[in-house]
Amino acid sequence: MGVWASLDDMVRWDAGWRQGKVLKAATQKAALVPSTYGDGETCLSAFGWFLTMDDGKLLGMSHNGNSGGFHAFVVRYLPQDRTLIVLGNVDTLNVDAIARLFQAMPPKGK
Repeated sequence: MGVWASLDDMVRWDAGWRQGKVLKAATQKAALVPSTYGDGETCLSAFGWFLTMDDGKLLGMSHNGNSGGFHAFVVRYLPQDRTLIVLGNVDTLNVDAIARLFQAMPPKGK
């Protein structure tokens, strides 16, 4: 099961997330905290996102999935205020390579 969305839908969703229309800022902050389990081990997953942390600071969040020949990947680079959304219709899409290329590109207008 997944979400069927176009790139335009995803861009509007990302803008709504940033503007606090999807979740209030306080709810986002509370939801995006890594969980702990067992003897204090940290799980870098929260609210359906895989988290990138550095010294307790949230640097990024990503989620991917595939179904029926479609592949999707969303990664948000928080300090740079950038989001990469990749939608594909092939099972062999290398989203990690695309993300590395995106990270190497300077932000538009910078």
